[in-house]
Amino acid sequence: GRVAWFGFRLDQGARPQDERRIEALAANGVRWAASVPTAEILSWPGGARAALLVAQDVETEFINASALARLARRKSFPVTFFVVSQTALDYPELADSLVLAGEVGSQTSDHTVLSDLSFADQRTRLSRSWAEVRGWTGDSAFGLHPPEERFDANTLRAWRQAGGRYLVALNDARTAAPEVFETAAGNVVLLPRIIKDDYNVFVQESAMRSRRLTEAYLEGLVKVRSLGGLGVVSLRSQMGGVPGRVGVIGEVVDSVRAQGDWWVASGRTVAAWWLSRQTATLRFVEAANDQFTIEVTAPGDTGLRGAWVRLLLAGESSRWLPSIEGELVAYAETQHDIRVSLPDMAPGEQVTLAIRKEDSPR
Repeated sequence: GRVAWFGFRLDQGARPQDERRIEALAANGVRWAASVPTAEILSWPGGARAALLVAQDVETEFINASALARLARRKSFPVTFFVVSQTALDYPELADSLVLAGEVGSQTSDHTVLSDLSFADQRTRLSRSWAEVRGWTGDSAFGLHPPEERFDANTLRAWRQAGGRYLVALNDARTAAPEVFETAAGNVVLLPRIIKDDYNVFVQESAMRSRRLTEAYLEGLVKVRSLGGLGVVSLRSQMGGVPGRVGVIGEVVDSVRAQGDWWVASGRTVAAWWLSRQTATLRFVEAANDQFTIEVTAPGDTGLRGAWVRLLLAGESSRWLPSIEGELVAYAETQHDIRVSLPDMAPGEQVTLAIRKEDSPR
């Protein structure tokens, strides 16, 4: 049989939310030990192991941002630029270049730290910045990188009310994956930065060479990949983003692509995927010793594209045959589970995934 071993007491969580996580971990362990089948949508589209987001803060020396934009277009990867929007208006010739390389988000209108300001103040500031980015680029600002990466509940609500959908910021290393926060204005996604950026390397560590920045990024991404999380490679237009240093980003993207199991996307795309993944539902409608049937329902507003389902089943995974709507489908197999690719699903669409043992009757 199976044994699940826990090396802690269930009441050892430092905070109430930590205790809930411990309880969920224990419950999952009991299900696994009891060979209860479970299923989940994998974290990233296409069955990717981890995701990469390249982000640049454009705070000063704005023209430098065009160097990363050129590199991104040449190597065909998206960049998410977070601009100080009031200053950006002085560079109308730069907007199209950045949009063609990815997307443009906000770093507020004047780089004011937002946390601890009133909701009304934050709403005014963020609405103004959203409108400035819209006027500068012709497109909506979906992402916010708050100055000094400081934000609070008012920031989340104010940004969502202004028209934004996600933030990029430190999350105290709670998780390597995005987090979804509910606000009175709607859901907001936090894309966490858990690896070093150019400020950490060049200012805090006093490094002088670009090679050290490359190493810091790659070392951090090893951790991200092992966790199956999101790696935010962040740099500033006046520091790691100067023309002589942006080649570091090309090296990082080349390294990630060579590994073959990363999803490289813009912040807007990552946030939209995470919201769709969270809203999609999986439901066991039939479970027996030799066959399981699961209904997968796509979100009613966005649909679901590129999703893979991960199944933990009792017995040897090689003995199972998955089918979708009655048609056998190929699957990937690991030591612990099987993984099945779902067809692209329209908003609200439902598909039936059946799994049976190879020697069981149809």
